[in-house]
Amino acid sequence: MCLVLVALALGLQGCGKSSQITTTTSSPTPAGPLFAASPSWSDEFDGCDGGKVDSTKWGYEFGHDVRGTGNEQQNYVNPFENLQNANCTDGKLLISALQDTAGDITSVSLNTWAKKTFGYGRFEMKGRFDTRKGTWPAFWTLGANFNCNQRPGTEPGAACGSVGWPSCGETDIMESNGKEGSIGTNIYYKCLDWTNGGAVTRKVDREQYAKLDHVYTLEWTPTSVEIKVDGESRNCKSLKSKNAKKAYVNNKVMLILNLAVGGNNGGSELSPLPYHYWVDYVRYYPYIGPDSPPSPCSASPTPAPLAPTPPAPPGNWVKVGEGCCHDVTSLPAVDKMYDGPWPAGSCKAKCQSFTNCGYVSEFPGQNWCSVLSRATPCSTLDSKAGDCGSSGVGVQTYRYSVTSASKSTSTIFEDLLTV
Repeated sequence: MCLVLVALALGLQGCGKSSQITTTTSSPTPAGPLFAASPSWSDEFDGCDGGKVDSTKWGYEFGHDVRGTGNEQQNYVNPFENLQNANCTDGKLLISALQDTAGDITSVSLNTWAKKTFGYGRFEMKGRFDTRKGTWPAFWTLGANFNCNQRPGTEPGAACGSVGWPSCGETDIMESNGKEGSIGTNIYYKCLDWTNGGAVTRKVDREQYAKLDHVYTLEWTPTSVEIKVDGESRNCKSLKSKNAKKAYVNNKVMLILNLAVGGNNGGSELSPLPYHYWVDYVRYYPYIGPDSPPSPCSASPTPAPLAPTPPAPPGNWVKVGEGCCHDVTSLPAVDKMYDGPWPAGSCKAKCQSFTNCGYVSEFPGQNWCSVLSRATPCSTLDSKAGDCGSSGVGVQTYRYSVTSASKSTSTIFEDLLTV
């Protein structure tokens, strides 16, 4: 749930080219446990008084446009007075975004700011949620030193800090993007945001994903921040830079559970309401490890091996660009020319970077062709740093510059494959 307006207002001055790497190569395992075996704080959502959320554990935000983006459509309401929007029954919390007959949308954003802030530890949430277009549920942390005067949303009883976003640190342990059908696991601080490697997203099958509970985990130590989904590492950052340390070392954070509607990640196209977000539990296991444990994030990862250089194209084939593409479902086992369709909405080659870059979907009519590389990460091909992050496959695009009357387009393509 990145605080876009704050970033725009403050800018990201002083940020050079990011050297952060979103890899999760293992480091030596510490000798002892890093986190307590039992949680020191949790909400199991059992035995709620009258179905109400526990007010000793949770505070809330209220109002419209609390992130200041101007495009979220929900109005956050008091969860203790609006059980239709937040209630716990049968051992689960249910947050609902509802629309009334006048078209107004209400939802809930819970946080612990005025009740409890947390240091190093393991944070865990088990839940499931609506993944349709228009939905934007999240489970995240924000530095408790955040300057809340920078946005209109109010947290009753919370004391505003003095540090702006993203310097205060934001960790999206789970941020569902209903617009794109993806799950984000993001780590943000000054000079690291969604434009330069802080965001890690993965497309999901909306219908299937929404049917099952998943476990979302943040493991935060004095040397690293790592996010896992169902035990699989998704994003990991070592806390070595000055900005990373300011955000995460010896800082405190609040926990936030919210269900937004529309906005940057929900999108302007809304599926029929209501939307739902079920939470089985939220748990915090305090850190009990050494002052400087080894980081599970690779500070200097071994670069992925480069793919063999594609053969020089024959005749009039001219290379016109490089880039990358995400979520290619029909990637060949070995690098080769590819004339299949691009997966809708998932190519990140930023073709505007190249004057003459074309899409495979135009082949054969416009004589375009591309090479997809299984072994080459897009970051080694993309000409604009930060465009593609660290995931995706390399793309090299070729154009047949002269239409030959003597050869069909399919024959030209065969020539390119067999060189």
